[in-house]
Amino acid sequence: MHIKGHVKLNIATLIASSLISFGTQADTTEVISETTKSIIQFGKNFAKGLNDDVDEGRAGAEGQDGAVTVTNIEQLEKYVVVNVIKATKINGRIVVEVGFKNTSDKSVRIANLDDKGVVLLIDQDGYAETLLWSSRRNADITVPSNTGIKHPFEFNGALSAAHQIRFWEKSYDLSQVKIFPEPTTSSSEQNQKQGDIEKPTTI
Repeated sequence: MHIKGHVKLNIATLIASSLISFGTQADTTEVISETTKSIIQFGKNFAKGLNDDVDEGRAGAEGQDGAVTVTNIEQLEKYVVVNVIKATKINGRIVVEVGFKNTSDKSVRIANLDDKGVVLLIDQDGYAETLLWSSRRNADITVPSNTGIKHPFEFNGALSAAHQIRFWEKSYDLSQVKIFPEPTTSSSEQNQKQGDIEKPTTI
């Protein structure tokens, strides 16, 4: 990865030098503008290269705790069986509970689920909702060997329209899972709560 960085840096330096040299025969402002564009594009490509290298290095590698890291759907399904358990509405949010069963004898760390667009909730019309921030913060999942865990994923949207949950390029149907609408508070419970709020405090 260090070698790639040096190569990219040398290329960028060469481009900048060429454009500056060209400036002896052309308008200086134009040369500076072209140089700036080249440096910005180089920065974008360099950052993308670093991210790709990091993901490539993490994929299938064992961490210090012995866990295998997966960063895409092919690697995930190599070690883990994904099963959508239920979907419910809690405090105005759709919560989809997903089971991850590790079929290997090593712990599996599922990485990058917090990246925007990796986990999506698709409705019946084909429109997507991304993970809520509160759920993205808790999306680092490690599944112990030869066992499974359940993990909630939170989205905005209408529960009645929820159709699929997608991990990377793989979608899992919600039509066969348990759907639990948000519980409604009865009028008697509302009156009780209102009475508790309005009840004066005696000393």
